[in-house]
Amino acid sequence: VDAYRGATEADPENDLAWLGLGVSLDRGGVDPTEALAHATEVASEMAGGRGRGTPFQPEALIDSLERPEVFFEPTYERHYHTALAWEAVAREFAAGGRAPTHEPHARELRTAALTAWRAYLRETAPDDPWRPRAELHVRTLEALTR
Repeated sequence: VDAYRGATEADPENDLAWLGLGVSLDRGGVDPTEALAHATEVASEMAGGRGRGTPFQPEALIDSLERPEVFFEPTYERHYHTALAWEAVAREFAAGGRAPTHEPHARELRTAALTAWRAYLRETAPDDPWRPRAELHVRTLEALTR
């Protein structure tokens, strides 16, 4: 958490540092909402030319995870990050943050998050230390997507 906080302080425009902070907080059982909101905002602004007031671009954070220089070790870690990113974007739509309030789209995004969580659970070992967090996300998202 401290390393990611330092990275976001050193470069507040680093969407992946904000996402990494969100992942670290989530794994520590701390609400990552604020860090993840920063991640979606920064990614959207970068995709829109860095201007404040640019239209919200929901896939921008996911696109950042797909940049060629971004890698994960082990590779299934990408699913954890992607799932939290989709959850963050869905929250923006559901809450009407920078995105317009649009519950049907938020539901689609939560479904994308659920797919990523399930992929994480499929690929991790039964004793993976973050498995219980992923299972909690799955239960929460399943209840929201019904």
